[in-house]
Amino acid sequence: MKAIQWITLGCVAVLATTALADTKAFYVTDEAVDYQHLVRMKDLTAAPVGLYVQKCVSGANAADDYAAPTNWGWAATGNAFTNYLPPTCYEYQVGTCNMGDDDAGVGFTVGKPGQVSGMIGSSDTTRRGWLRCLSGTHPTNSAYYGDTPGSTTARTLSGATDAYQWPSDPLITNINPAYVIPFTQPPPTQSFSVTISGRIAVGTGNNVLPASSLLVEYRDQSGGAWSVLPATVAPDGLFTGAVSGPYPRVIFVRARVVDAVTPQPGLPISENYPVSIPIPEPLAWLALLLPFAIRHYRAGRNV
Repeated sequence: MKAIQWITLGCVAVLATTALADTKAFYVTDEAVDYQHLVRMKDLTAAPVGLYVQKCVSGANAADDYAAPTNWGWAATGNAFTNYLPPTCYEYQVGTCNMGDDDAGVGFTVGKPGQVSGMIGSSDTTRRGWLRCLSGTHPTNSAYYGDTPGSTTARTLSGATDAYQWPSDPLITNINPAYVIPFTQPPPTQSFSVTISGRIAVGTGNNVLPASSLLVEYRDQSGGAWSVLPATVAPDGLFTGAVSGPYPRVIFVRARVVDAVTPQPGLPISENYPVSIPIPEPLAWLALLLPFAIRHYRAGRNV
């Protein structure tokens, strides 16, 4: 118990130190500045008001600067290390910034699509900051993300120079490894056939993945390696494929983005869906006949 208390106190001390940070404003605006830009979605429309904006801080000495998201997340408030970021990085003031906000108080019009400001800080002046704009309202329901570019000098969390002079419109077009891929029709919990079917949410919209980027996998519920289900995900998200034996089997089924198009191979993934497969027809009849065949064979040998 004492060990847990010391760990807790240590975490509080680290976060308290971070809270005393020197802060800097990061913002994207098309109002009266030298570079007039807006955050834009896949279809190049301005990002809708209310989408989540993560205020990211790199590791010490700029380690993992612009690191791709992870699926490790746990914090709802405060400054949080490893909140959908690598362990060296942290999210500053979790949940305090959304598209359209003037979180940094730079004075532009609040509630304008594609426009946002966020205050980011650290007591470690070797770290860098950036705004990560998501295509949804939380890292797990956002299919895409886009980071605000900028010079390393402007983004370094030392001095008072605001970071806002982007060379182009920040685009929310990168596949987000923290996304939990949704199924619109999960596989059945029990199948009397070796063929497994389901439907994944896919499409061409600003917050949904294309079917061509996905594959379906399965493995035994008890563990082991994942195997690719020999099934192509159709443009409407439907898939159907056969699970190999031996049977009976209790398996997990999931969807995953192919490694070639994601910044974090192996991610994003869906939830695991359990499927129980008994001895399927016509193998069930063979299973029933097998004891009789064995008995007959043994009887013949004893004659």
